[in-house]
This record gives sequence, structure tokens and C-alpha cells, in this order.
Amino acid sequence: ECTVEAPDGSRRVLQAEAVLNATGRVPNTGSLALHRAGVALASTGGIATDSELCTANPDIYAAGDCLPGPDRFTHAAEWQARAAVRNAFLGEALDAQRLLVPRATYTDPEVAAVGRTAAELRAAGAAFETFTRQAADVDRNKCDDEREGFAALHVSTETGKILGATVVGHSAGDHLSEVTLCMQNGLTAADLAGTMHPYPTAAEVVRQAAQASVRAGIFRPSSQKLLHALSRPSEHVAWSAEGGIGVLQLTRPKALNACGADMARSIGEMVAREPADVVILRGGSEDSLRHFCAGGDVKAMALTLRDDPQAALPGLQLLHEYRAIESVHRRAATASPVLALADGVCMGFGLGLAYGARYRLVTERSLLAMPECAIGIPPDASFAFIATELPPGLGLAMAVTGQRLGSEEALRAGLATHFVPSDSLPDLEHALRTLRPADSPAGFAAADEAVREVLGRYTSKRPGAEGDNES
Repeated sequence: ECTVEAPDGSRRVLQAEAVLNATGRVPNTGSLALHRAGVALASTGGIATDSELCTANPDIYAAGDCLPGPDRFTHAAEWQARAAVRNAFLGEALDAQRLLVPRATYTDPEVAAVGRTAAELRAAGAAFETFTRQAADVDRNKCDDEREGFAALHVSTETGKILGATVVGHSAGDHLSEVTLCMQNGLTAADLAGTMHPYPTAAEVVRQAAQASVRAGIFRPSSQKLLHALSRPSEHVAWSAEGGIGVLQLTRPKALNACGADMARSIGEMVAREPADVVILRGGSEDSLRHFCAGGDVKAMALTLRDDPQAALPGLQLLHEYRAIESVHRRAATASPVLALADGVCMGFGLGLAYGARYRLVTERSLLAMPECAIGIPPDASFAFIATELPPGLGLAMAVTGQRLGSEEALRAGLATHFVPSDSLPDLEHALRTLRPADSPAGFAAADEAVREVLGRYTSKRPGAEGDNES
């Protein structure tokens, strides 16, 4: 019998048939006279090596329990031996210090762990949450009547990566391996949750613990607020139609029509579903044009991520931006002519949106760019595709520097198709809005011909080319 006293003073008597006293091990190097071979010892008695397992003698490598440190496991020694051989004979540079060592104790139930414990993470001041799944709730364990155990994942609230894990239950060490793989390669709990497992398998206990992390993200306040905003049409995107002419208007002028995820979603849905023979994309108020679209709402994303590093907004922002751009491309190619009146600022998502249009009109006030590149953010909004269609080197220059193009440069590069003086825009738009292509049975071809005729009257090939019209 053994009496155990808890911190609160309570006592508990444990009964067992045998007691295993696990005192640990220390390297037995004292009698080897390693100093004669130029091999140095660490202060703990183990053989000192660098990160590649090379000792102070460059011709001697060490591996296994003779090394300092707590990871004296068979699987650790086997990995170190393979790494030492490859480093010594093949000239590789496998870094043993980056080795993530899982550990398992083969009791009943089995206990396995990898990474840091919750106590260690708290002591280090790490921001994390723990997500647990009971083995008894997994269908395979129900079938096999294996009800003891659980899987617990400690997940960073900043990156979503797994910082540590504990698995208890039948074959716990086997289930831990995929968690170790995720941690070794920087994968997130969401990556693990998204990995399909055969059903029913006991390893589902680990995946379901990861799924609990994903589910928590869905119900965090920032996600709920965003999902609520995306559940209704954006107040900053308006659609009107008359006589077969549809006009999609961005109405957030104070922010230069920078689009949040809700705006991008509304744009994509309206362009895809609203009936019209011709579609006009424009910014500004009803009676003026100024600034087509400054891109995605980077400020809103930055503020959201500051408060919640795991917020879903960046992913949903890009999702709906690409869907909107795809809708414009698809409609312009197959359903009806689409015109983008890219007056003023046309950047980022705005540029991607405009480029999807069949006709891209610029004025002397137009500025086209991928400005996020100037602050170190990779270009998105389909610019990787756009760059392939630009003159050699221009796409790379824009992607690296955020270089801005005026109307003439945009026309020469092919980012724009027509130039119209800003003071002629009202007349041009009026002419477009009073087209009646619906009266013709020819559909797309008739509508396109009517649009080209109007463009021929009001636009030119380049700024200042009076009378140099193109149809």
C-alpha cells in the first residue's frame, strides 16, 4: 500500500501488486577517456555536440543516450544515428536541435505526448487554447468498447499551430504520430482537422480534437459578426437596371470604394445573377464618377487581426474577391458585355475587377496599381494572371514595387482598352444607359455592337488624340 497526500491535505491509499521506481538514466562516459580523442563532455556528463551531432573532434559524431538532454528514447537514438551517418558520410546538415521528440509510456491506458505541456506553455506566457476529445465519444472506440482516454491539443491562438498534445488510451502512441508530423512541419490544427480519416478508426480522436479548434473559431465573436454581415447584401453596393442596361455602383466614396468581404460578395452575386444585356461597373455617386475602387479593405483586416489573430476575415475576403472577379470574367465572356469605368483610383481588387470587364475605360485621372506590393504584401486579386498578359517585365515590376500606371501607360500595357476625357464621362454613360439592346433578337452580338458604337463616339486610343476614335 502507498498513501498519497494531495496539496489540499487530503490523503488517498493506493494498492498495487508491484511498484516500478523509474529513476531515469545518465550517460556512462566517465571511464572512456574521451578527452584523449579530443571529444569534449557537457556539464551533465553527456558528450557535447553541435546541432549536426558532430563532437569537438570533427571526425567523431555521437548519437543516442550518451548525449546530454532528456530525450533518451529508443526512437530518438535511432533518428540521431541515421542523422549522424548522413551528416558524416553524405555531407548533409540535418539539424538535431530541431528534432521534435514524441514520448510514450506503455501503461494501461497508454499515455503519449509531444511538444510542451499546458503548464509549460502557461509558464512561458504562450497564448493558447486546449481542445479535448474523449475516446468514449469516438465511434470506433464504442464498437471496440475502449472507453478510457482522450486526446488534448494545445493550439496557439495567434497562429493556429499545435504547440503540444497529449493522447491517453489504447494505442495512444500510434495516434500521436500524425500530431508530431503536423508540429514538425508547421501545419495547423485546421490542417489536421481537414485531413480525411477512414471511418470508423480510433485515430479520429485526434482529428476530432483538432475539429473542436476549428469549431471554436466559427463561434468566436469576430467570426459571428462577419458571418452576420455576409448574410445580407452590402449597403455599399447598389444595382439598378433599365431597358436591359444594368449598373453596378460602389457607394463608399469616403474610403475610395475600398471593398470589405461583404461588398465583394455582393458584387459577385449581383454580377452573376442580375438580368441585363449590358453591365456597367462604376464608382462614385449617381451624378459623378471619381475613384472606381481602391482595392480590398486592408484597414478593416488589420484592425480585425490586431484584436483576433485567428479571425476568419482575411480568408473570406480573398474568397469573395476571387468569386467576384470570376463572375465578371464569366459574364463578360459568355453572357453580356461588361464595361468598367475605371476613373480615378483603380487598384488591388479594383484592378482585378476592372480587368475582368470586356471594356476597361480610363480617364486622365486614372491610377492603376497593386499598392499592397509597396508594403510587402504579395499581389492578389488575380494579378498573377493579369501579369502574364502584360508586356515583358511590367507585371514583375508592378508586383515588386507597387508601381502606379497612368491612363496612357495602362492603355499601352493593355490594362485599359479605351480612353475617355473625364468631362465626357457623363455623356458617355448617358449614351450607354439609353441603349436598348433588348429590342434586338441578336443577344450578345447585338449588345456588343451597340456598345462598340457608343465607345467609338466618345473614346480614343490614347489621351489627347482628338478624333482618333476606335470602335
